[in-house]
Amino acid sequence: MRHAIASRHLSTWVRAAMARARREWYGQSTMRRRATISALALLTLLSSPAGAAISYSTSFDLTETPISEGGAWTSANVASTRVATANGVAFGTQTGTGNFDDSYARLSGFPPDQSVSAVVRLNPSISPNTTHEVEILLRISDGAHQLTGYECNFAFDGRYCQIVRLDSVGFSYLAGPNNGQGSVPGGIHDGDVVSAQIVGDVITASVNGVPVATAKDSTYATGNPGMGFWVGGPSSTPNYYYGFTRYTATAIGPASPVPISPRSTWFGLWALLGVGMFLLRRRTTPAGREPSAKRAPRASRCFRGLQRG
Repeated sequence: MRHAIASRHLSTWVRAAMARARREWYGQSTMRRRATISALALLTLLSSPAGAAISYSTSFDLTETPISEGGAWTSANVASTRVATANGVAFGTQTGTGNFDDSYARLSGFPPDQSVSAVVRLNPSISPNTTHEVEILLRISDGAHQLTGYECNFAFDGRYCQIVRLDSVGFSYLAGPNNGQGSVPGGIHDGDVVSAQIVGDVITASVNGVPVATAKDSTYATGNPGMGFWVGGPSSTPNYYYGFTRYTATAIGPASPVPISPRSTWFGLWALLGVGMFLLRRRTTPAGREPSAKRAPRASRCFRGLQRG
């Protein structure tokens, strides 16, 4: 089940605090009420998504081809293949005859600096007769004839880990130790965690928290995280023998680039407007007293004249 995490505990606390402030409103002095307004305004701002870090996590509970998870994942490039999910595993749909038609899918709404971690599913019976890769994608942008960003791939046998730049019509190895390439001594195992991050122009790929490849590149400044899979040729074993059982993408740094949703904006305006109207319409009542009863309306001038006559 996927989870879009946006500081749920903070939001719960904010709602409770606002409810308490409303309950304690009566009996306060004018100055204390002004302080309450300021507190409510602050709580409203804190409850908006702009104050929360962006993160997306999934354990691939659905069976989908291509993966969507309610529209969270997309892939538009027509020259690529799609990612599928079944039995808690995400995997590619390549046949191995399409050369570099990697299967991929990407998320949306992330700032430029981002990190991804994924848990590997590796069946020990996988065929060794061809290459199998799982891929972590960073700053991906795509279209029908566009696919740009960065790919960190991990060979199933640990023979290599590469960081490459995707340029729509091909790919390029990046500047860095061994041209952005490394290896995983002892190979990849079922349950290993592969991860990658990009901060500024520095890209790092790791296995179980240990960096295995680094590179630098500033070609693409924006884009979103994703995942991919590739097989070097036809295989006698199914593609789901090497895939992901869990995937987590997280924004690095402040979440200020994230736009505030219209729903949160309207909620904040409504809350502040409601408090302001309440102040205008209600007279200040001393603590511990009930509002005085309404006075009877004065008689009109005409009626008072008739009484004097």
